[in-house]
Amino acid sequence: MTTQAPVLKVDHLENVLDAGIRQVLPYDGLVAYYYDSISKIDAGTWSLFAPSDNIFLSHEYARILDEATPTGMAFMYVLITQYDQPVGIASLQRQGFQAAENIQNENVKDCFFSNVSNYLKQVVKKQVEFTAIACGNLLVSGEHGFWFRPNVLQVGTITDCVTDICVCARDILLKRGIESHFYLLKDFRSEDFPSAQQLDESRYFKFQVQPTMELEINNRWSSTEEYLAAMTSKYRTRYKRARKKGAGLRHQELSLEDLIQYRDIKYNLYLEIARGIGFNLVNLHPKYDETLKSILGDRFRAYAYFDAENTMVAYYTTIDNGRELEAHFLGLNAEVNKQTQSYLNILYNLAEQAIEGGYEVLNYGRTALEIKSSVGAESHDLVVYMRHAKSFSNRFVKGLFNFLNVEEPYTPRHPFKSN
Repeated sequence: MTTQAPVLKVDHLENVLDAGIRQVLPYDGLVAYYYDSISKIDAGTWSLFAPSDNIFLSHEYARILDEATPTGMAFMYVLITQYDQPVGIASLQRQGFQAAENIQNENVKDCFFSNVSNYLKQVVKKQVEFTAIACGNLLVSGEHGFWFRPNVLQVGTITDCVTDICVCARDILLKRGIESHFYLLKDFRSEDFPSAQQLDESRYFKFQVQPTMELEINNRWSSTEEYLAAMTSKYRTRYKRARKKGAGLRHQELSLEDLIQYRDIKYNLYLEIARGIGFNLVNLHPKYDETLKSILGDRFRAYAYFDAENTMVAYYTTIDNGRELEAHFLGLNAEVNKQTQSYLNILYNLAEQAIEGGYEVLNYGRTALEIKSSVGAESHDLVVYMRHAKSFSNRFVKGLFNFLNVEEPYTPRHPFKSN
């Protein structure tokens, strides 16, 4: 027997639900309400449905995306009730994909077979263009697509419910003349998602995506010195060398006023990095960082490096997500980085911030896997599930995306002493 959600008193819940598009789900009293803007749901109502410990599923973060929407992205927010009581949410993002623009890096080996492979990929990429409904956050790695109150539904029912929610979202958009071709569920750690078999039965294909890199903060590290003391001499020397090379740069935390003042140069530094990433699905809004700062306050922090001429040459950002510090977007001048190791210094700065802030985990995110492992981060494999909306076309999904997949081979580094 399914455990029902506790009764919650909500004065105006009925009015908020009436403003959404109502869809009855075929599971034990579940009903989903769809909204195309977070402005149609007040913060108090959202808090009754959403978790309190995930900033990426918060009303505040949804407001940020509404005010500084990435290029080509649209949203749909879903409130879920069971017997008229709040039990969960889903956060959907609709995003266009053009392989010729979103996939950049090819096999760099200079040999006949690699050159043929690259040529074929270029031909195929020009033909691959579609729009996906993603249950999850395309801006960050991790499970930020849905949440249900504990003990309300069986795990398998949650999986079926989420896939049905995505299908209903597509139907709603089709009635408005808006086509969506794919469903995308992201990002799951295999060990944390026991419903994979049900997704297989629903004709979803599983894809291994680039792992996320995380530094577990040892509870014995109360300072940078103790973090360094845990390293072998080789990696302590590497730390000192990087700090010495970056000594000519000025490090500064950025206020909201600074973020506005340096918006253009900061955005250009971000694009320099984004355009070099093998797979880049999202292009940020130029005002994204300042919107984060204005809404999240000190939970969002931004820092920059300036050269001797007081020109910004690198910046990075972080988000406080409870026990976890999220290393968010950054940008840098590639030529200056070669001379000053600004990127490596940013990684060390992030570790120091996490240690001093008392966090349990520092999430470095994806990309640059080897250098992140050199500061102590370890990889955690993630998978996404994808299905074409049309059964016939779905047959070709796995082969196509495996063909276009961009891999980043790397050698993991082990900077800490074995004991």
